[in-house]
Amino acid sequence: MADNARSFLPGLNNATITVSLNADYAASQTDATLWAIYSGAAAVAFIIRPAATAVSTSNPNYTGSCVLTDFGTVDGSVGDTAGQSATFQVTGDVARATS
Repeated sequence: MADNARSFLPGLNNATITVSLNADYAASQTDATLWAIYSGAAAVAFIIRPAATAVSTSNPNYTGSCVLTDFGTVDGSVGDTAGQSATFQVTGDVARATS
């Protein structure tokens, strides 16, 4: 019997996490924390879930490790709150918990 459709095989997962946040240059705040991660060139743990409430089937918890690959400078217009962005490359597997 001849094949009538293409078949695909799963490959390696590839994920990034991009965040936009308010820039804060005070000691131990946003800029200092991101700079320490960026200059340390090491993977850090992450935990992501939709809401800051209990983990459940409707509020799953994702965990894993990532490396900060892009650490943006301040953006925004005059009079706006200063913003920054950061992109993290996920490294390794991501776990998903629902309880």
